[in-house]
Amino acid sequence: PTGQGGCRHRPRWLSLNKRLFDLKLAATSKTNCDEVTGICAGAGVAITELSTHLLGQLVAVNPAYDAQFDGFAPASVRGNPKAGQAWAVEQMVLAATASANLGLPTLGCRPRSALPDRWLSPIYTLGRNAPQA
Repeated sequence: PTGQGGCRHRPRWLSLNKRLFDLKLAATSKTNCDEVTGICAGAGVAITELSTHLLGQLVAVNPAYDAQFDGFAPASVRGNPKAGQAWAVEQMVLAATASANLGLPTLGCRPRSALPDRWLSPIYTLGRNAPQA
């Protein structure tokens, strides 16, 4: 399916399927990323981004919607919002590192698409208003 801005998103089952793309391996091995990039190039396609929008939702989900978002997390953390959030944060860090190893400039379909701006606004405000050392 095509997502926002015409970006192609992979089905949810792919995000937990290491046979297609092992995020942890990609985050820890530049060689693996070079191999994946080469396989894609050989098929005439290129990886342009790692979509992290669902991970971002799990990081900052309103507790009222925990049950609805549980299905986006692996079975091992379902029913435990704090564990789901910790898992999502870990996956976001892995995705950022894997993106760098793949030579990608951003996560998601557009810069900062992993977390909605309304959740980032307080972070930006804190940064701008932080006392200068």
